[in-house]
Amino acid sequence: MRKTITDRQQGIYDFIRAVVDKRGMPPTMREIGEKFGIRSTNGVEGHLAALESRGLITRERGKSRGILIRSGVRTPVAVPLLGRVAAGLPVLSPENREGEVMVDPSLFSLRSLSNIFALKVKGESMVDAHILEGDILLVRAQATAQDGDIVIALVDGEATVKRFFAEKNRVRLQPENPVMKPLFVDRGELLILGKAVGVARRL
Repeated sequence: MRKTITDRQQGIYDFIRAVVDKRGMPPTMREIGEKFGIRSTNGVEGHLAALESRGLITRERGKSRGILIRSGVRTPVAVPLLGRVAAGLPVLSPENREGEVMVDPSLFSLRSLSNIFALKVKGESMVDAHILEGDILLVRAQATAQDGDIVIALVDGEATVKRFFAEKNRVRLQPENPVMKPLFVDRGELLILGKAVGVARRL
């Protein structure tokens, strides 16, 4: 089984793929270092060696653009699993974390998992959206939402999963369960933590 890679290595891998898609050739080590703030070429070399050892890339030694993306590879990435989300702290702060889950980005059409976190679903308010109690919800950290988005919002100090709808001076957080009533929150009092982008379930 292929070993996992770090968020930084996943970011470098995604960057290499993006540059290849755009230019038709990979970035140099210097370009990778500048993109990720890695001053030492040895630091870049270490990350590339890790990607190569995990079968994601191959390299042609002696060439400045000698990185080759291997096709058909999938590698899981560790995503932080949040427990109770505390008010006043950045959503991805260590104080909010209770562990991590392994996620394959390609299963969720995600190019990168660098701003993704996971929450364990509690309750049955979103059953008609096929989000069940005990599911692991993947969330992109962001502070805004469009009507109809499934969001994770902080209401009265507690994180809740609902559909977002803007209504004049307030927001309606709509459950996907006909027996439950929506929540109405003043715009100025609503804190959006992120948008749901996927759900994982143990069979």
